[in-house]
Amino acid sequence: MPSHLPNPLHVRGYWSSDTGLTALLVSLGLLVFVVLPLESSGLISWAWMFLVEVWITGVVLAGATALGWHRLRGGFVALGAALLFAMLGARLLARGVPARWTEGCASAISVLVVSVLVALILAQTFREGPTTRHRIFGAVAAYLLLGLDWAIAYRLVDVLAPGSFHGLAWEPRGHNLAAFAYFSLSTLTTAGYGDIVPLSLPARTLANMESMTGQLFPAVLLARLVSLSVTRRPPG
Repeated sequence: MPSHLPNPLHVRGYWSSDTGLTALLVSLGLLVFVVLPLESSGLISWAWMFLVEVWITGVVLAGATALGWHRLRGGFVALGAALLFAMLGARLLARGVPARWTEGCASAISVLVVSVLVALILAQTFREGPTTRHRIFGAVAAYLLLGLDWAIAYRLVDVLAPGSFHGLAWEPRGHNLAAFAYFSLSTLTTAGYGDIVPLSLPARTLANMESMTGQLFPAVLLARLVSLSVTRRPPG
C-alpha cells in the first residue's frame, strides 16, 4: 500500500483504542458548539441541513467504533447498525416531512441510541487497564453527550406536549436544536440563567434529573477516574 494512503487497519485500531475517545470529544465539541449554532443562526442553507444529521450519526458511529463494537458478536453488531440507520433515517424523515409525529419518532430513537452510547462510553472509560488522559477525555465526552441527550429529550417533550417551556418552542426541521442544547447544558451545569423555564411536569422532572446528574457526574465519576489515575501510577 502506498505510504501516502491511510492504512484501514491502523484507522480502525486508532478508533478502537483509548485515543478514539479523545477524537470523540473533539467531534462532539465541534457539533454542539459550532455546527448546531451555525444551523440555528441560518448560516447553513436548508438544502445542506442533512449534513447535520449525518454529523450526529457520525459522532455516534465514532463513539461505537471507539468502544470496539467490531469485537461484539454478529447479532449485537447487526442490532447496533440497525438502530444507527433507524436513527439516521428517522431524523432525515423529520427533515423532509416536518411534522410532530416524524419529529417524535426521530427524537425518541435518538434518545435511546445516545443513552446506550453514554452507558457504553462509561463502561469503556472505567474498564480494567491504566487510566490515561484519553479515558478522562472519554468521561468528558460522556458528560457532553448527556447534555445532547437531554436536549433531544426536551425537544421530544415539547413535541408531545406543546408549551412545555417558556422561552423555547419546537420548530420543524430541527432548526432550533441548538436552543434546546443551550438550555440542556445550562441545566446540566446548574448555570440556570432563567431565560428558559420548564412549565410542564415532564419537562420539570427531566430538568431536575439533569441538574442532579450535572452535580453528581463531576463530583463522583470524574473524581473517581482522576483518583484511579493517581493510585495506579507507579512509584517514582
